[in-house]
Amino acid sequence: MRPLLPGAGAGMVVVTSRDDLGGLVARDGAHRVDLDVLALADAVVLLENLGGAGRASAELARRCGRLPLALRVAALGGAAGGDGLGWLETGDPRTDLRTVFGWSYRALAERDPDAAGLFRALGHHRGEDFDVTTAATLRRTSAEHARRLLATLVRANLVRPSAGGRYLLPHLLGAYAVELSADSTRRSA
Repeated sequence: MRPLLPGAGAGMVVVTSRDDLGGLVARDGAHRVDLDVLALADAVVLLENLGGAGRASAELARRCGRLPLALRVAALGGAAGGDGLGWLETGDPRTDLRTVFGWSYRALAERDPDAAGLFRALGHHRGEDFDVTTAATLRRTSAEHARRLLATLVRANLVRPSAGGRYLLPHLLGAYAVELSADSTRRSA
């Protein structure tokens, strides 16, 4: 990425990533702008613009987690929804959600295998939100260690902080965690 940055001058570059790009902030003086998922109304408008007004629905936007890539795949692929991530497969690794999530997960697993283990363990949790105690129980660790692992997962955009010290595991990322957990269980058996 760094070789693509402009040299001295008045140029500006916008870089998007699922990672927090802390190195660019610390070393290169980048200004980070954290973006959340689209508001529900904006997600429905995106679906309408891509797939026609008759195909857009708030429920489909929710099933897509209001993620722009998932919304685009659903609108253009005619997906009606389903379990897991299979209904959002495109056959193109640049737009396949499983592949895109995998980039974030593999980078995390290389940097912090313990945090990757917590992410897989979250696949066993039912529901989108949870607290530090739940994370500690799932990972069989202390609350303090779970808090550190959760901070790592937040920086990797695999979980989101929520009100009251709770965390969210969005539906599609939860489906990915379930797949990873099942793969891990099969390999260890």
